[in-house]
Amino acid sequence: MTVSTKSNWALCVCYETMTVSTKSNWALCVCYETMTVSTKSNWALRVCYETMTISTKSNWALRVCYETMTVSTKSNWALCVCYETMTVSTKSNWALCVCYETMTISTKSNWALCVCYETMTVSTKSNWALRVCYETMTVSTKSNWALCVCYETMTVSTKSNWALRVCYETMTVSTKSNWALCVCYETMTVSTKSNWALCVCYETMTVSTKSNLALCVCYETMTVSTKSNWALCACYETMTVSTKSNWALCVCYETMTVSTKSNWALCVCYETMTVSTKISTKSNWALCVCYETMTVSTKSNWALCVCYETMTISAKSNWALGVCSKT
Repeated sequence: MTVSTKSNWALCVCYETMTVSTKSNWALCVCYETMTVSTKSNWALRVCYETMTISTKSNWALRVCYETMTVSTKSNWALCVCYETMTVSTKSNWALCVCYETMTISTKSNWALCVCYETMTVSTKSNWALRVCYETMTVSTKSNWALCVCYETMTVSTKSNWALRVCYETMTVSTKSNWALCVCYETMTVSTKSNWALCVCYETMTVSTKSNLALCVCYETMTVSTKSNWALCACYETMTVSTKSNWALCVCYETMTVSTKSNWALCVCYETMTVSTKISTKSNWALCVCYETMTVSTKSNWALCVCYETMTISAKSNWALGVCSKT
């Protein structure tokens, strides 16, 4: 014996009851004596030997692990017990056992919670909710703690929806603190979930149709320089024609200076012009207005409207003059 407890026969008794090849390691016996729990007669607690459910009963490392502890909880045998129930490849990391003991939730049997605890790089190690969320993840980004951190800072009622956390991480905008972006991400029913601009636009909306993501979709598909004008998207949604994919209709809608904004036929007619004056007369709404007020069967003939506008007589209300002009 090389320890200072030569007068303690328990050390010798324990020495004799050893059935493994580590009889020369007195630390195992010393640890036996320093136990402060009421189960001294139970070797399973001392060496985690009896409670083992794996095929390593002959592995004294379970007892040795007790001695190699570098934390201040040597008197807590639960650390050794937890050591044995570990099914991960980080047995050498005592922090996992320490975290196991400090758990105040009902998931002590789940080691992933402790493993994730150790890989945390944030300052919220004391927050078990982060570990719990880690375990309930069904995505392939378990190694990304930001997902758990965001989970905790959520102020919405959708904590159980991991897609919100995943979307949070893939954000490339400077509004990570705004959960509305994640919420909108989840409520999307279009095939452009990977496009964050849709969520960003969702947040910057100043209209009363925030719940309609179609407005955001239209926002993104715009090829004009008026992305900042939500009226274009609003008009997009109220369209009842089959030309929703044509932004010119919305652009024209916005540039209208007449009192017939609610009449989409004006925009439709604007786009369906087949005459060579489509460009030079785009700013002239009178052509579309006239189109709508036509009561003859020649609505498809833009020449009538063109002639209508170029008339210099006071008989503009007389379509016969327009027809005459055409002929």
